[in-house]
Amino acid sequence: MAAWGEKGPTWWPGEVRQYARLDSLTNGTKGRLIVRLPVEWAFHRDKQRLGVDRQYASQAVDLTFFNANKDRYTLRSLKDYPDQWEMLRTDLYAQAQGVRDSDRQSYTGDMWYRTDMELTVDQVQGKTHLMFPGLFNESWLYINGEEVAKCERKKLWWLNDYAFEWDVDLMGKLKTGKNSIALRLNCEHHFCGLFRRPFIYEETYRRSWD
Repeated sequence: MAAWGEKGPTWWPGEVRQYARLDSLTNGTKGRLIVRLPVEWAFHRDKQRLGVDRQYASQAVDLTFFNANKDRYTLRSLKDYPDQWEMLRTDLYAQAQGVRDSDRQSYTGDMWYRTDMELTVDQVQGKTHLMFPGLFNESWLYINGEEVAKCERKKLWWLNDYAFEWDVDLMGKLKTGKNSIALRLNCEHHFCGLFRRPFIYEETYRRSWD
């Protein structure tokens, strides 16, 4: 069986070139890697778009239901997952992991990703950026509960730039110690969510494509 996500094959030669370019942001050429964010993040479906009012960006993530029931769900039955937090990979789009509407059609509506990380004084002092190397949808980024950036996307995913990158300047937004990252996405058609693992880097050289 073929591997998926980070361990899987590249899509096209353009993806190989994209990763070579992204490598310059982490290998000291144009930036240095601060931290690779986890492959798996907490995830919440938000079909009715109530998550802002429910404070999904800042509330404590409760994985009690997921931990107690994760083994009973399959890719086919995950369409019926209840209104609870779960865990999802960030290197494979959501529908491929079972996130679908109840009729098995492509999920539409909001979705939330959440993760925490610990950072040192040295890691937060520079020109820090959060890079989403693959993100399909219109998105809002929250750092420690505060909305800090919005990513515009065309409604039909195939009308957007192939790379699907979002590079967010976080200078002055991160703090020493625990930081919470929340990402809200609005999926209107077909593919949804993250499909390449995010990372934080420090800019050390002005990039030629800026």
